[in-house]
Amino acid sequence: MSQAHDSLLRQAIELAQANKRVEARQLILKVVTQDEENARAWMLLARVTPDLNERRTALMNVVNLEPFNTKAQQALAELEGKMAISRAVGDDPEKRSRGRRIVRVFLYFLLTVMTLIIVGVLILVMIKNNERKDDVAEVTNARETYVRQTSVAALAIEATATAVQQAIVDITSTYVAFPTLTFTPRPTLPPENTSTPTVTPTASLTPIASPQGLTGQIIGWGGRLATEGETDFPIIFISVTDGAITQVSGSNRGQNVTAINTSRVIYQRYFRDVFRSELSKLDAVSGISEAMSNEWDGTTLLVGETQWPHLTPDGRMLVFSATSPADDTLGIYLYDTLAAGEKLRRLTADGNNYTMPTISPDGTRIVAVRSAKSPNPPSTDLVLIDVASGTVEDWTTDGDTTVETTPRWSPDGKLVAYVVVNAETGNGDILLRTTEGIVNVFPVTRTPETNEIFPVFSPDSRYMAYSSDIVEGYNIFIYDLLTNAFFQLTFDDEAFYPGVWLN
Repeated sequence: MSQAHDSLLRQAIELAQANKRVEARQLILKVVTQDEENARAWMLLARVTPDLNERRTALMNVVNLEPFNTKAQQALAELEGKMAISRAVGDDPEKRSRGRRIVRVFLYFLLTVMTLIIVGVLILVMIKNNERKDDVAEVTNARETYVRQTSVAALAIEATATAVQQAIVDITSTYVAFPTLTFTPRPTLPPENTSTPTVTPTASLTPIASPQGLTGQIIGWGGRLATEGETDFPIIFISVTDGAITQVSGSNRGQNVTAINTSRVIYQRYFRDVFRSELSKLDAVSGISEAMSNEWDGTTLLVGETQWPHLTPDGRMLVFSATSPADDTLGIYLYDTLAAGEKLRRLTADGNNYTMPTISPDGTRIVAVRSAKSPNPPSTDLVLIDVASGTVEDWTTDGDTTVETTPRWSPDGKLVAYVVVNAETGNGDILLRTTEGIVNVFPVTRTPETNEIFPVFSPDSRYMAYSSDIVEGYNIFIYDLLTNAFFQLTFDDEAFYPGVWLN
């Protein structure tokens, strides 16, 4: 780095510390224009620029120049994730920013035009009034008045025009994106497989506010266990408005709930007499449950113990995991109520175990957890299954470095939330992954000391509910994907888990 560039960057830092980021940015742009491989300047530009695209370009340049700069890598990954999530939920900050700039420039232009029109009208009125005067002295005085007024008007016009021009210059100089060098990003950026970050926990024991203005209800499971060590609970409805909890399954217990409305609730019910779980339909009014196997008893496909149900939003398709009597492995099954032929299909049969499936809103893709079965090397990863062809695509490939669990599609199909379990602590953190375009992975929680599990989305895909043991028991929390705000829905020492969020 030349002494001149070093001096400019020191000045830029002083300006930024004095909250003069516009001036600081101009100095930094001078440096990177002349020295495109100045990683320090690119990093400073990323810190001071208000333009998200320019920040992204600057961080990508830092990472390409300094591949082991972990701070730049983390900042780029988080920025990519936030921008992708904003686009996925229909909120693009860059579009908003550009829109505001256009409106501002237009308003300044409109103000200038209106000022010119008003001054012109006043001048015409004065001229007409002066022409009607018969007295020469009055005409002379009027002319003098006219000269003075027009001089003042001219000065006002000139001042207004200057102010408008300066305002437009300020706006454009503040937000113009840097047009020159952009390095080609490395294939590993942003990272496609992200382990649980080890950072300061996001949440704390500080009381978290209840959500305000949210509607709908969460259908899940929870309450008190009948016996110690049991994992099945009553099925419950939880009001998102006030957190009120209603038990609807009577004496029946289970977990892993899915539903399209309060009348069609399917859950994994535990049958004590045979010591196994089976999918059941629940009548929320009477509390009576009926085995789902009754619906596919007439099919030719043999199905063993069933678990992990998930419905498409229209209720047409049900995906679940079940054991196969043929090979004693857990596979993914699809029950299509409108299929022309066989309504029940097995989608996986490669010797591995598949669990926790979640089906995309359009019913074309399934994300599931694949666990290699002996004698294969142990590994647990997410896979993407094409419903039409049955082909399986690897989504994560880190084996047992981290264990991925409970994926869930967003209702708009643009995001998948899932849990990554830390191998040392056994606690889970929630990550978001985009499903369109470039893969972006964004951490929602960063709390190695607590366990965040079972993420589900709100019907509009903006919010996410999940269960956490950050306080005694497991309570349900809500995360706002746009504002990054957290809220607490239930306040109890019992355990509550979300299965689906309905209107």
